[in-house]
Formats: sequence, structure tokens, C-alpha cells
Amino acid sequence: MLLTRVQRTAYSLLVVIAMVMASATALAGCSAETEEPAEATQPAPAPAPTTVTRSAAADPTQAPVETPTAEPTSTPQPPPPSNLAAELPTDPNFPELSQIVIAHLAGANNIDRPRLNLPPDIRDDQRRGGIVINIEFNGDEYDTTTKKKAELDKIMRDTYEVLFTSGHEVAEVTMTAIMIGAIRRVVGGTADGPIAVYKTRLKKDDADAVDWSTKDGIDFNEVWDTLILNPAWKRDLREGN
Repeated sequence: MLLTRVQRTAYSLLVVIAMVMASATALAGCSAETEEPAEATQPAPAPAPTTVTRSAAADPTQAPVETPTAEPTSTPQPPPPSNLAAELPTDPNFPELSQIVIAHLAGANNIDRPRLNLPPDIRDDQRRGGIVINIEFNGDEYDTTTKKKAELDKIMRDTYEVLFTSGHEVAEVTMTAIMIGAIRRVVGGTADGPIAVYKTRLKKDDADAVDWSTKDGIDFNEVWDTLILNPAWKRDLREGN
């Protein structure tokens, strides 16, 4: 009898447990049907990076760019006519005499050629009695040979006076005049160009005999030695041209 009661009690408990479990299962199913499934959460897109554009002037770490200012252009001007004779070097052995010649024959002739064609050649030649000076200069151009020759005579006369009255032991001076004349070409024909047309020489003894205060009345062609005279000039002078 006692066992049967126990069995009945256990049976009753089992029934109650089964009913409770069934009820729990039914409740769980209803909850699952009524609850909507949660949507998958998508990650929000990352914001696009913001680009900040800064001008060169606004950036305190960057030096401002300077725009070069255009220099005003000037029209090239031809150099002023220079005193070519004054730019010639003086002779280191005879600087005073060299400067006397350069100063006396400064400037240009009437066609803008330098009056002094070359630096004066000054030498101490004891066989000739002292200092010897050779000068080459450009004469003035005129329409007639007579006028050209007369002007060359004046330039030579005045230069001889300056040198022989300078106080230096000048023994001899030679002067060569360069003028525009006909030059014979190697291959036929002629062309105009600078040539030596007239060369004279005056020695100390003859210079000492000259009264330079009356030089305007002296024919120096009878005083100095004529070493060169262009043949065409000789013909023109004979004919008075």
C-alpha cells in the first residue's frame, strides 16, 4: 500500500512537470512568432575627408611668391665719339714726349678717323745723335690735292715745332700722313683705302735754324726732307689740282 502511494505521488509529479514544460514550450513558441527578427545593422559610411585648400599667401609657413617686375628696356645708344688719340698708351721710356705727341694730335680728322693713327714710336738712337720719333697720322680729306697738301704741311710744321721746342734732346722726327687713296688689288682692279701719301723728316740742326715766330711765312718744303709723295699727288700739284 505504501509503495502504491509513492508511485502515485511520483506519477502526479511527473504529470505536473510535463505540463509545466509543455506550457513553457508553448509560450516560447508564441514569443518567437510575435517577435520580428532584428535587422542587420549596417555600419554607417565613413565621412569623406575634407580637403582644405590654402593659398600660398595664407600659409604662414610658406614664403610668398614674388612676381619679378619687368625692367624697362632702353634703346641701345651708340657710344659717344672717343678721343682715340688720348686712349693710346704712352711710351714707358719716354712718357713725357709720348704724351706731348698724343695731346697735340688728339681728336679726329674731318671724316672721323683718329688724328693719330698709331702710338708714336720713340727711340734713343745715339748714332743719330739722340731721340728719334716716328709719327703716323690721318690727314683731312678735301676736294683738291692742293688743299690736302697745304693742310698736311700745317699739321707737320706745328708738330715739329712742339717737339723741337719741348726741351728734350730730340735729334730727328719723321711724320707720315695717311689719306684715302687708290689701292691696287692682288687680283686686278683698284679700291679706295687708307694709304701713306706724304712723308717728311726734320732733323735737329735744321729745326734749330728755324725762327718759329715767323713760321707762317716759311716754306717748310725747303726746310724738311720729303721722303714720300704720292705720284698721283705730284701730278695733281703740278697741274694745280
